[in-house]
Amino acid sequence: PGAHTIEELANFLDVPKSRTAKAVFFMATIPPDPKGLQRPLGSGQEQFIFAIVRGDMDLNETKLANAIGAKELRPATEDEIKAVGAVPGFASPIGLVGATPMVAPGRGQAPPLQIVVDDAITFSPNLVAGANEKGYHLLNVNYGRDYMAFLVTDIAAADEGAACPGCGSAMRAARGVEVGNIFQLGTRYSDALSCFFVDRDKQSKPVIMGSYGIGVGRLLACIAEEHHD
Repeated sequence: PGAHTIEELANFLDVPKSRTAKAVFFMATIPPDPKGLQRPLGSGQEQFIFAIVRGDMDLNETKLANAIGAKELRPATEDEIKAVGAVPGFASPIGLVGATPMVAPGRGQAPPLQIVVDDAITFSPNLVAGANEKGYHLLNVNYGRDYMAFLVTDIAAADEGAACPGCGSAMRAARGVEVGNIFQLGTRYSDALSCFFVDRDKQSKPVIMGSYGIGVGRLLACIAEEHHD
């Protein structure tokens, strides 16, 4: 009762925040893939995204948008959250349509909400999660037994001390300045603009594009700061 945030919930139950599950709600606009490929969560009209990360983690919106192929994400309103059966502040996928083990990916029709789970949830057993009833939470909630997702992937933000996905070492946060950037655009714009070339096999293919830039003004400022000019 009265525990509306992860911090309050963890303090009330005297458990670490890593033993809790955090629900985050978005409405996503997912356009059709320009190559005609099937999006992970389909495409078309705006979709309700029920994202879940562990309580000691924060959700990375860019990771989520890239994972589901969303052109735009916006926070869901309280009315939109209630419309799928969830209760703001006390929400979990348990008991919601499309959240039971019987409605797993690839079986039946897509539910009215799309559940996306961070991969850390799948190996974090017995979490505390909302009961979809004001003032109540559930203990010992487990992914796979109590609910399923249409997509399990890395959607959590990397914080200081998080394990490097490459070597497993703890990552260190440091301040920096972006003096240059590289954007791998792929064929996103060449497909849209019908920019193609003919290869040596006389096959028409989209140009693979990239954007490469150096901020001259920032670079000069960094040089001055580094040398204490």
